Amino acid sequence: GFELIPGDDDAEVAGHLRWLEQKYVLGQDMLLLGPPGALRRQLALRFCELHGREAEVLTVTRDTTEADLKQRRELESGPTGTRTVYAVGAPVRC
Repeated sequence: GFELIPGDDDAEVAGHLRWLEQKYVLGQDMLLLGPPGALRRQLALRFCELHGREAEVLTVTRDTTEADLKQRRELESGPTGTRTVYAVGAPVRC
């Protein structure tokens, strides 16, 4: 379960981390919305750090489409140059 870690003394951050933990325990999806800034990314990365999980950052803008969320493309370098690879898997894993 979630325990406040030294350095997480900000009540707002601790409250958000508790909410994320509750959703995680219930097996529910999470979506962090908010004003521009780094807080959402920091919360997600901190949550994954507490659980020993890897994180991928996906920035969503007005131009992001449903297809962008469902299909991930990666650049792969090889002996013949760089090519686009369509990855299998969710765009965000935490």
